[in-house]
Amino acid sequence: MDAPVVLSHAEQNAKSHLETIELWYEVFDWCQTNNDPKELSWPARRFLIEEMDWAEDPDREGVEEALGDLVREDPLEVQIREDWHGLDEVADAAEFMILISTGGPALRLVGALEGFEPDSAGLEWQDWGTPWTYYYAASDDALIWYASQFHWGE
Repeated sequence: MDAPVVLSHAEQNAKSHLETIELWYEVFDWCQTNNDPKELSWPARRFLIEEMDWAEDPDREGVEEALGDLVREDPLEVQIREDWHGLDEVADAAEFMILISTGGPALRLVGALEGFEPDSAGLEWQDWGTPWTYYYAASDDALIWYASQFHWGE
């Protein structure tokens, strides 16, 4: 019999934040359609009703706007950096870093920008005395959506 997988505190932190981002993305993606709320997962329906007050105000655009606000208020810090470039050239932003939590454990979302839009994204976790370690997500769609809620320039 295989031993159960035990996640460190930092990995549990990363997993929890990823689940929240994926939930927000599921609801946002649903808002783009005219589908019935019953097509959402049970956690997404609960979120829609309890956090977005869907029963009182079934407004998809309002939910989209509220989700964008939640994302922009979520991180502790948002940074960009440029590519290598000549002294006489103006560089575009090339990479981003969104710090989600600090301390032991810490979590950040890092990725590449293409034309001031997120092109790739991944989570990295760190605990006391450990280097930044990539946290594997099944898909980066939700992470790219999360990163796209920020204004990266131009």
